[in-house]
Amino acid sequence: RDLEGRAILVSIGMMHGSPHEMLMQQSYWINRVGATVTDEGKIPGVCFIMEIPGRGGRRTFRMADKGTQMTFEAKKRYYPVALYGGQWHFCGVPDKLAWIFNHFIRRILPAEGRKMMNLTGDFSNLKNFLPPESILKEWGGELEWNVDDYVAWRAQKEGILDLGTTVRRFDPRESKKVAKNRRYKDISSEHLLDFFVRPSMVGPIEKQGSGEGRFSSTKWKRKLLMLGPPGFLTYFDSEEVSGANRARRVIDLLIAFVEEDFAADDADTAKKWVSKLRTAIVEAFRMASYG
Repeated sequence: RDLEGRAILVSIGMMHGSPHEMLMQQSYWINRVGATVTDEGKIPGVCFIMEIPGRGGRRTFRMADKGTQMTFEAKKRYYPVALYGGQWHFCGVPDKLAWIFNHFIRRILPAEGRKMMNLTGDFSNLKNFLPPESILKEWGGELEWNVDDYVAWRAQKEGILDLGTTVRRFDPRESKKVAKNRRYKDISSEHLLDFFVRPSMVGPIEKQGSGEGRFSSTKWKRKLLMLGPPGFLTYFDSEEVSGANRARRVIDLLIAFVEEDFAADDADTAKKWVSKLRTAIVEAFRMASYG
């Protein structure tokens, strides 16, 4: 815990992956922090520490992209105590960015933002917020903590037997095409329904094939359609809700040139889908612009 008794959340490097993957990472740690409820049933704020440089020669720093912005919006809407009830330490930030933030950006932040956010080039500032026994030795503290051992322990507790194939790590050399294909493969219908922000609409629907490609046709086929996670529309080849039913495609609602032909079972259902889609598209644009 930090000096205020808050749970400490450590991120080695910045989050990476598709927007969906980053939202799922955030959902996971929100649930983990939720296990630290007090005797009074209150969830304390979070002391979040991000080691910006990463480890093992992996450079993870980047300016906030759309996926990162969506995670902040999700925290603001569904777990505000994570934003406004704790401390956020971004350590190892490039010197120029830290200087710009501390001399210019910090001045225009709301009072609560100025109080909670700290961007520094090293870890020396942590001693003002954490006891020495809660600071990693690598950061100048007394705590011996190995991230790989911790992940292996958590995996065992959660029944994950093969980390090598179940959990992927950030690879800066991975192409966008490979990352995109992996994004689809990693999402199951069961997983999406268990997401901390449930799809706003779910149901069977008919989809017409594009006719593009060697084995493609223009036949209509039954699919399972889910309006989620936030900012995306996902469909599955099977109507089954299971971990084995993987997404056929995840459509980014901010990309206006995507064309898919869907047909509902009746006019009322079609109207509901159109209404929900319009609302979701507006919300996606709002989230992408920080609301």
